[in-house]
Amino acid sequence: MARQRGRVLLRRIEDRRRRGICFRKRRAGLVKKAEELAVLCDADVALLVVSPFDGTFHRFAAPKTMDNIVKRYQNSPAAQKRVHSRSLLKERRSKDFQVPIAATDRRPSNDDMSIDESSISQLTIEQLSQIERKVEYALRNTKARKLEARRIVTVQEKGKRVLEEKDLIKMISGEEQASGFIHFN
Repeated sequence: MARQRGRVLLRRIEDRRRRGICFRKRRAGLVKKAEELAVLCDADVALLVVSPFDGTFHRFAAPKTMDNIVKRYQNSPAAQKRVHSRSLLKERRSKDFQVPIAATDRRPSNDDMSIDESSISQLTIEQLSQIERKVEYALRNTKARKLEARRIVTVQEKGKRVLEEKDLIKMISGEEQASGFIHFN
């Protein structure tokens, strides 16, 4: 019997171990496709994947180096247009919500959770994206800790029920022995 392929429901995998396995397999598939695109179509391909687990960078570039491809993109008219639109956006930003620039260069800690509303308009798109990634990372960790806490509570409740059942069985078997009644299965 052949296994049928169907559409995969795209949503976050809650189990950390399964998510890690899926990440490694899909990253390998993505790198394979990028390599095929470079070889078959003679395209310059640069691929950068950041691990959601430890923040490590996984790079692939072909046939040129990553630096050459990134420099070529930065010098392209499309990239110049994005830089121009970023400067316009920077001019239009209000000064209502500000995040200190120092907070964008490291992992979030409890100290970084306060937002300084006086400097957010000075942040670049990259820094705002970095803050967004850190918030998403913190949210993922919080959800994982919450799920783990639920599992611990469930295991504790099951353990408590097992102990209660064990005590009940001891009590029933003690009463049967005391009354001289022997039960055969």
